Amino acid sequence: HLAVYTSYDYGSPITEAGLMTPKAYEIKLQGAFLRDVKPFVTTTNTTAEVDNDAIRVDGIKDISSDTTFYIVQHAFTNTTNVDKFHVTVDTNDGKFAVPRKSGTAITLNGRDAKIITTSYDFGSQHLLYATSDIFTHTQQDARDVLLVYAYEGEDGEVAITSTANKVQAYETSASVSSSLTKNVLQINYKYPHGSAFISATGKNGKELLLIVSGYDTAIKWWAPQTSKGETVLISGPYLVRSAEINGKRLALTGDTDATTDLEVVVSSTVKQVTWNGVNVAVKSTKYGTLTGKISGPNKNIKLPDLTKSTWKYSPASPETTNDFDDSKWVAADHKTTTNPFPPASLPVLYSDDYGYHTGSLWFRGKFNSSSDISGIKVNATMGAGSAWVAWLNGKYLGGETDIVKEFSIKASDLEKSGDNVLSLLMWTTGHEEDWNVNDQYKTPRGFTEVSLTGSKKTPISWKVQGNLGGEDIVDSVRGALNEGGLYGERMGWHLPGYPDQNWKKVSLPDTKRSGVSWYRTTFDLNIPKNHDVPLGIRFKESSGTERLRALLFINGWQFGKFANDLGPQTLFYVPEGILNHHGENTIAIGVVAVDKEVTLGEVTIEPYGKLLSGKPTVSVVNSPTYASRKSGH
Repeated sequence: HLAVYTSYDYGSPITEAGLMTPKAYEIKLQGAFLRDVKPFVTTTNTTAEVDNDAIRVDGIKDISSDTTFYIVQHAFTNTTNVDKFHVTVDTNDGKFAVPRKSGTAITLNGRDAKIITTSYDFGSQHLLYATSDIFTHTQQDARDVLLVYAYEGEDGEVAITSTANKVQAYETSASVSSSLTKNVLQINYKYPHGSAFISATGKNGKELLLIVSGYDTAIKWWAPQTSKGETVLISGPYLVRSAEINGKRLALTGDTDATTDLEVVVSSTVKQVTWNGVNVAVKSTKYGTLTGKISGPNKNIKLPDLTKSTWKYSPASPETTNDFDDSKWVAADHKTTTNPFPPASLPVLYSDDYGYHTGSLWFRGKFNSSSDISGIKVNATMGAGSAWVAWLNGKYLGGETDIVKEFSIKASDLEKSGDNVLSLLMWTTGHEEDWNVNDQYKTPRGFTEVSLTGSKKTPISWKVQGNLGGEDIVDSVRGALNEGGLYGERMGWHLPGYPDQNWKKVSLPDTKRSGVSWYRTTFDLNIPKNHDVPLGIRFKESSGTERLRALLFINGWQFGKFANDLGPQTLFYVPEGILNHHGENTIAIGVVAVDKEVTLGEVTIEPYGKLLSGKPTVSVVNSPTYASRKSGH
């Protein structure tokens, strides 16, 4: 992605490799609240009061009931302070500050926010207020279940309208206490490291199971709904994908990252539990849940060691030599352009004007020798993260990440007779977006000016080459953005099955190389059944400061652009399906030396994580193998 790097998942709750982040777990908590506490989405503003000036509280009230929510956050949202406070709430039982128990308070940690819920009906219960965030609630048999959470060690208080004559806590570390006054049951607690289960049974036989979880445990609570709309509460797994109840059996699918304690809150009719089709030995608890243990992944999965692989190497910049045949290249001879960014000199050297819109670009200019020529001035237009390299008559002039450069040349650099050939290779990272609606996305790729400096203006005739076929792409399966204009790309060196038996055998790190180089090897994967092991290719820095650019292809698919002087990305994710997790794979790397000579360092396969997973089977995508490209120019 232009101006950043290949991967574009920063800020995403689920990573590019399909793994959960803390943000994903937080969104899951909020998502269940929004799904199940329905009055929250039909509210209008109301008044609110707080006893700490550092805290801002906003009240919103349901338009069709008395349910009210108080959203609390720091008045200055960039603060990292921890503050304690009380909020004055308006309930069916009157107006008062909560929490009401002496010596307790609501705690707000830094940039967090909390939602205090009041006057809310769920199941057969009426919640007067809760100073805790609500994850979810559900009805199971004659029992109502409410799950609330906050950071471990904080005070919590819940009040419900009740005739409860029995309150039983099943987690002593939560410091649970309760009182019943005028049919209001007030339950106080401190959030434990884990979950506390508090049962309150009224004279009418209706039971409330209040589950109080510390945050680190709450993020591993799940509340999937079955196909019949029943909500099941599950604690422990890395991920729960689905839940179904068939008679006495609860069938769960999901992922684990380690051997995991499982706890299920479900109808008492359920006596058996399966996890990804495997029976789980469960036992009943005193408070009516089922507990068991589920297996984790095989942590000793072996991956190929590419540092011990035999790599094949071939040089790949024949375009720099004078005798290279560019007769089939497109003549870059336009005198006008429709691009809103005009060039400084003619002819137009914008690749898009000649049908090349992606990847690396080659320009070859020919001119006659003259004693007046003292240098070459180049002005590039290429976008962030790009680079270009220049050769004159096969001799390296220099590589640049800046857009303007003037090279000094001597008479000995020029041919005594015949054409001189100036070869320019541009590595691009794509086109700009149009964020500001100012035609920025039309910024050209190529050169706004290439001229010979000296007293006499010597003309240059130009040819241009990009991806094979230009707009008539040759690989319709992998698409228009897969290939650029490097010689190896045009000839299909990145494809599985390319006959590289005559290439030189090397290992990585390699020795110093100039120009463009290509490396290929194959490796086998044998990921165990029912495992999700997302994999990436890691480029490890070689010693030295020489600048290079590298293209990564897996089974013919481009999955990374590596710039060793820019970073920050060195690990490139390759999804299963592109990678064959149960067979042979081909890796090909095209390396452009921006500086005169560069060394490609170690390349390794690295797992992002290892999960025992209930994900569906992933099929290997159609990845056409090599077929001769005689028209590769």
